[in-house]
This record gives sequence, structure tokens and C-alpha cells, in this order.
Amino acid sequence: MALQSSFSQINSSKKIVESMKSMYNNKWYSNLTFKQKTSFYQNDTLQREETWYEAMKMPEGLIVKTGSMDSGNGFIFKKDSMMVFTNGDVTRKMKTIHDLLVLGFSVYFETSEETIDKLVASGFDLSYFKDLDKYYVIGNPEKKQAWIEKERLLFYKVEYFDRYNNKMVTEFNKYQRLGQAWIAPEVLFFRNGKLYMKEEYYDIDSPNELPKGLFNTATFKSASW
Repeated sequence: MALQSSFSQINSSKKIVESMKSMYNNKWYSNLTFKQKTSFYQNDTLQREETWYEAMKMPEGLIVKTGSMDSGNGFIFKKDSMMVFTNGDVTRKMKTIHDLLVLGFSVYFETSEETIDKLVASGFDLSYFKDLDKYYVIGNPEKKQAWIEKERLLFYKVEYFDRYNNKMVTEFNKYQRLGQAWIAPEVLFFRNGKLYMKEEYYDIDSPNELPKGLFNTATFKSASW
């Protein structure tokens, strides 16, 4: 009852982050593996499909292999960096905060202060807060906004404008139970109202352990889980 009462007092972006952490404290899975059907669209028409293989360890990072487990192609998201791999070699490295990982996963592990710092660095103006019927909204609508579902305190979507002034929207859909927590097996990406990518997760598992050194860039090609 006390916990429910504290959630009913949500009146700021900071309080949302704190409440998300509190609701799922010691309940959210730290390890996750899944296969992903990735569909690419142009003008809402399917162009091609790929299979991606992914493993996540929170709050450490996410590894993605595209095509096959031993292709050597894919990505690693770790801390505030993204590394792109081609045939096992790092071909691009950039500083970026993956706000979908922050709002969908690491928010349940890191301190509220760490989450807030990452969201601010990612472009959210957390002084903006709005209480809607089913969602809390944080972030300046002219920059970047996120919707958090009220009932379960789960991330629903993010909207922002890219450097070309395209309106970009990402949605987490079809949440289903995973242990005492949740997973959204469908993620939709829109550009100016048109679907350009869809992710569908399957063979979802939350193992007790993942291989050590999974996010070591030198062993990306041989890494498996």
C-alpha cells in the first residue's frame, strides 16, 4: 500500500525514474538472450528481412550479431559508446547513449542519479513533465520525449527530431511477462509517420549466467551464448 501511495505521488521526471527503479527493485532480469527478426520498410512496404542474435547483460551492455552468430558483423553498446563490427573488426566507434536501453532496461539496475544523468546527456529536458490518462511524459516536445506507462511503469515510446528534422518515433509493444518483470517482443521504428524498421524477438531467455568477456571487442567474432 505504501509503495502504491508513493507511485500516486509521481509529479516530476525524477520521481518517475525513482518509482520505476523501486517497483522492480531486485525483480528485473539482468541477463537476456534472444533472436530477432529485423524487417526493413520503405514507404510502409517491406524491403528485406534479417536475423539478428542478441545478448544483454544489465547494466553492462548489449551485443548484437547480424546474419549469423559467426558472421563477425554487428554492434556492441557499452557504457556511453557504440562499436560497429565488420568481419570481426571495429570499423566505427562513436560516443552515444542508447536511451532505449536506459529507459527499457538499465533504469531498473542503476541508481536514479545515473539514469537521470544519462537521459540528460541523451537530450532529454527533464524539467518537462506531463501527466496524461495512461502515461507519464518526460522531455521537451521540441527535443526529445518519452512516454512511461502508468500502470506498470514500463517504457512505451520515445519521440525526437533527428538532425534532418525528421520526426523519429520508437515504440515498445506487446509486453509479456518474463519472470517477475516484462519484455516487449515487438519494437517499431517510424520516420515521419512511416514504418521503416520492425524488430520481433523470439527464443527469449533469461539465463542465470552469460559467458565472461562477452563485450570484449577483440573476441567479438568468436563470442557466442
